Amino acid sequence: MTHFLASALVDMDGDLDTDSKDTGQRIAASMGVGHGGEVEMGPVPSGILFARLGKRSRPGRTSSSSIPRTWQRHSSGAYAVFAGRLNDRAETCAALGLPKQTPNAQIYCEAVARWGLDADRRLDGDYAAIVWFPDQRRLRLSRSPFSMQPLHYWRDGAKVVVSSNARSLFAAGAPSQVDDRRLVDAMLVNFSDETASWFVDHARVAGGTVVELGLSSRTVHECWSYDDIEPVHFAADEDYVEALDERFAQAVSAAMEGVRQPAIMLSGGLDSPAIASYVLQQLSDGQKLRSYTWVPLDEFTEDGTRPQYFVDESSHVKALKAQYPALEPRFLQEGEDPYGLYLEKYFMLAASPPRSGGNWPFALFEQAARDGNDVLFQGGYGNPTFSDNGDSAFAIWFRTMRWGRLLDELRHDPVEHPFLSKLFRRAIAPNLPRSLHRAFLRWRGTLDTPFGNWSPLKEDCARENGALERAAANDFDPEFLLAADPKSSRLLYRAFANSDLAEMYLGTRLATGIEKRLPMANRSFIEFCWGVPQDQFVRKGTDRWLARRLLSQRLPEKIWQERRTGDDSADWFIHFGRYREGLESELESMRDNPRLNSIFDADRLIRNLREWDGTDARFANHRTTIYNGIGRAVAAARFVNYMEGRNDGKRL
Repeated sequence: MTHFLASALVDMDGDLDTDSKDTGQRIAASMGVGHGGEVEMGPVPSGILFARLGKRSRPGRTSSSSIPRTWQRHSSGAYAVFAGRLNDRAETCAALGLPKQTPNAQIYCEAVARWGLDADRRLDGDYAAIVWFPDQRRLRLSRSPFSMQPLHYWRDGAKVVVSSNARSLFAAGAPSQVDDRRLVDAMLVNFSDETASWFVDHARVAGGTVVELGLSSRTVHECWSYDDIEPVHFAADEDYVEALDERFAQAVSAAMEGVRQPAIMLSGGLDSPAIASYVLQQLSDGQKLRSYTWVPLDEFTEDGTRPQYFVDESSHVKALKAQYPALEPRFLQEGEDPYGLYLEKYFMLAASPPRSGGNWPFALFEQAARDGNDVLFQGGYGNPTFSDNGDSAFAIWFRTMRWGRLLDELRHDPVEHPFLSKLFRRAIAPNLPRSLHRAFLRWRGTLDTPFGNWSPLKEDCARENGALERAAANDFDPEFLLAADPKSSRLLYRAFANSDLAEMYLGTRLATGIEKRLPMANRSFIEFCWGVPQDQFVRKGTDRWLARRLLSQRLPEKIWQERRTGDDSADWFIHFGRYREGLESELESMRDNPRLNSIFDADRLIRNLREWDGTDARFANHRTTIYNGIGRAVAAARFVNYMEGRNDGKRL
């Protein structure tokens, strides 16, 4: 069976003492909290290894004192634990000369013994692995390039604790103090440093890397690089669609492995309906695909001020149901539960904060689990891959002097701006140095700065904390100016997915018992899409051109021709309005806390909340200042208070 949690406790300098063995019991107990199967643990030379099964194989949770078969000593002298999945297992086993039923940990050990660092370049999957070489006193930690399997580690002298979940590091004695650098970065939505932990003295293994620890050494090897992606070139436009179709089907097939009853979080956009179409195509006879879609409250009414959005996605889902009868839709609304109802449970299980305190994602996951589904598919990685809107193409055409193509596309661009304005904004400005681009926008009064807007931070804090320097060092732009090529935005999405999104998925799995998978977080699929030239993503005013051509043969016209953006949080202001007094009370507590008040601009947040008219008026900027600014601040402050054992924040 597949493991979804992996941990290790090793002594780099000798045998474990009695206290360490007691620590091992605490680690095992920490891994057994929440939904999942048994925790397996067993001694190895100078260490203890742990792994938790994804599903319960027998009643009760057990811990074994013997060494489970999954991490018996490999011929290389290594012991390994492995969390996640390998794609193409049969082909990998054949290449390594192993039986098809070989456990993932043993496959990985053999791959490392045979291929060394190339193992993580050759293997395809969604995994985190821990390999201990006791004879060499060497600990090898790794994650796949697009990994939803987190991996944390902490050193205490010669002892090293590694785990999928930071909770297990706490069980071993690691500090639970929140690192203010990570907190401030997160309030700028800067997740570009995958190695940065939420906690002081902790570290995380980045996706696509191998971290090797010795008694007094640490070496990091990069096993994946964006720059190594091979460009994709075909003679005809339709060849790109055909190749994409093949890779999409393969990615969904890999994600379907081992799934008993699939479900999907379904919107009216392009990404999740595309996944649904391939899943439905691959179902067994008589099998159904259950879908879950959030719809606004009955009292919500559209005011017509946002024509570029659609807020009720149920009609799109019903159109998909008409084309695919095996789809079983379910439409959900957020109830009257207090704001942030699920946060403490999430903090306890994930040791990581969500981006806001809204209830609806957690309620949806709970419902999907209650309905008996074992896997919930989601459309993550769609926008930066096959449904890229081609925004960077204009800057590329300008930079490569493809004047005819640039001028033709600008003439067809449906955005209602003067031609010269579009030429500068879409083609010229992205090629300017970022500082010059920013200065020009500031001069025009159109720079969308985070401070005083969507970020709850004090600007002085961001500067003194070093957040702006870290952002610049990691090529993160808090103003989100249009980039000259798609590389930076793609890598930033990957960094967020590999770090905090992976933590969120683990937390909700422990809380609800349902596994979430991203079929498009598939290495072969992503590398193909990122190798496709930008001019395949936009053509004569049609954005997402590659996706629309593919989906015109698979989805109802209502979906693949939709130019508006779905808004699954359109009724946010109703929920915030219900808990307005409680939110203000929490902000006042934040202001009274010297540490939090030095980070968050509590006075501004309180003033914004008091002046808010309770609506989501288009030109009032309420969504950024109230929903984003206050929502992020309240969730983050609760996280700090919870993890550090304080009760400064008043509970609603």
